[in-house]
Amino acid sequence: MLPILARMAARAASSDEKKQIEMQIDTRDLKTLSEKIKRLGPNNTHIRSGLEKIGTRWVARIKANFRNGVDPYGNKWSPIHHRKGQPLLDTGRLRSSIKHDVRGIDIYLTSPLIYADTHNNGRGAIKKRRFTPDKRGLPRKWLDEYETIMLEHVSKALQ
Repeated sequence: MLPILARMAARAASSDEKKQIEMQIDTRDLKTLSEKIKRLGPNNTHIRSGLEKIGTRWVARIKANFRNGVDPYGNKWSPIHHRKGQPLLDTGRLRSSIKHDVRGIDIYLTSPLIYADTHNNGRGAIKKRRFTPDKRGLPRKWLDEYETIMLEHVSKALQ
């Protein structure tokens, strides 16, 4: 398995700002592929395009997991008892708020909603229903997707 770090960071903002959840994928631990990506640089159109494509795919994976009521590793979310329907899909606002952002060679998965972190990690009476990868790292499918897409884009950049 390729080593990769996934770091969750819930940023507490000033009282008039919202708290947001974001996940940064640190690509520096992908060794050979990572070195090629760094040499080509984040401003290389092929590298940027690959990272954007990955971010888009990962957001789609998260949204599919919302529909299926599972975490990124395929584990079912705890059921709800206070209303009918699936967990975290009352209005769909949280699911729709998940976006990606490429900064340098890092991919961030974010939600600006103040309650995103509470639902993702659980707090108080709110059960944890993880929709982003945790300290275990990225699921194998996510890693494979990253590697496949970036190898294709690095090859294009080196032509």
